[in-house]
Amino acid sequence: EIGNNSFIGCNANLVSPVKVGDNTYIAAGSTITNDVKEGELAVARAKQRNIEGWVDKKGLTNK
Repeated sequence: EIGNNSFIGCNANLVSPVKVGDNTYIAAGSTITNDVKEGELAVARAKQRNIEGWVDKKGLTNK
């Protein structure tokens, strides 16, 4: 259920069942798994984490 006057940013995912209230904003790139109440901004993006040496450890290089 998506309320009136709600903005859903690009590449956002809504995982059912969630309810999005009236006058809400969902940030681009967010994956929403909980209800968003009226007047709220929902941001659900994980912080980027770079794992040093991962490619070599997995043997994925073409050396």
